[in-house]
Amino acid sequence: MENLNQINIAEYNRGEAFIHRLAQFPAMVGKNLAHQTPDDSHATLNWNSSKQRLESQLIDDEFQLCVSLSNFSLCWSKNGKVISEQPANGKNKDHLLGWVKEQVSIAGLDAAKIHYIDHYEVPEHAVDTGRTFVKPSDEILNAWIAHRTNANEMMALINHAVGMDSDIRVWPHHFDTGTYYAFGNKKAIGAGWAIGDSMSESPYLYIYPWHADESIDLSHAPSLDAGKWMTDRWIGAILPLSEMIEVADLGALISDFVKTVVGEFKTKLDLN
Repeated sequence: MENLNQINIAEYNRGEAFIHRLAQFPAMVGKNLAHQTPDDSHATLNWNSSKQRLESQLIDDEFQLCVSLSNFSLCWSKNGKVISEQPANGKNKDHLLGWVKEQVSIAGLDAAKIHYIDHYEVPEHAVDTGRTFVKPSDEILNAWIAHRTNANEMMALINHAVGMDSDIRVWPHHFDTGTYYAFGNKKAIGAGWAIGDSMSESPYLYIYPWHADESIDLSHAPSLDAGKWMTDRWIGAILPLSEMIEVADLGALISDFVKTVVGEFKTKLDLN
C-alpha cells in the first residue's frame, strides 16, 4: 500500500470532478457497445494501475476507450495498445464526443450508437454547459493515481476478509471503486472507495452490511483505531482519506480496519 502525502482536499475534489466527467466517455462506450449485462456492469470501468488509466469494458474483445491519468487524455486502445489519443485539456464535451465517434467509426463499429448516458445523473458541472476541461495539477493527478491504486489493493484485502472473490469495478455514477458480496438473496456486504460527499469531505473507504429482513444494530460494535461506525441515515463504517495521510504503516492501518469491520458484519449477518 503506497503511503500518502498531505494534499489540499478542496483542490483535489475539484480535480476529481473533472476526472469524473472525463470518465463518462469510456462509460458511454461500454454502455452502448460492450456485451450487455443485467447489472449494468458493461458501463463500468477498470483501473489499470500499471498503465495508470481507466479502461472501458472490452468492445468486440479488442477495443477499449480509456482515460490516461498521467496525460489527462482519452485514448483508443486495440488489444491493450494505444492507437489514438486526444488530450482533454482545453476541449469541451462536444469536441471529445466527436473524437470518440470518429475512433469508433474507424474501428468499423457503429458510431450512431454512441450517446451520453442518461439513465443516471452526476452532480452538475461547468463542462455540462460547454465549458472546457481543465487538467488538474500534476500533484492532484499523482495523488489520484495513488489513491485508486491503493483502492484496488483495499478491495483485494476485503475479498480476503470476506472469503469471497468479487470483481473490482469503478462505477461511473458515484465514481466509486467497489465490490459486492451476496450471500443468497437476503444478505450481503458491500465495500468501496468513494469520492468526497456528505459523509466525508475527503474520499473514503466504506464497508456496509445488508439484510433483507433485519436491521443491523452497531450499538455494541468494537472500537476502531481509525475510521468510524456510521449509524445515522446509513449503516456501515468509513475510513476517510484524511486519516490515511502520512501514516507510518498505511497497509497495517487499513488491514486492521477491514478485519474489524468485516468481522463485525459477518457476525451480525451470521456468516461465520
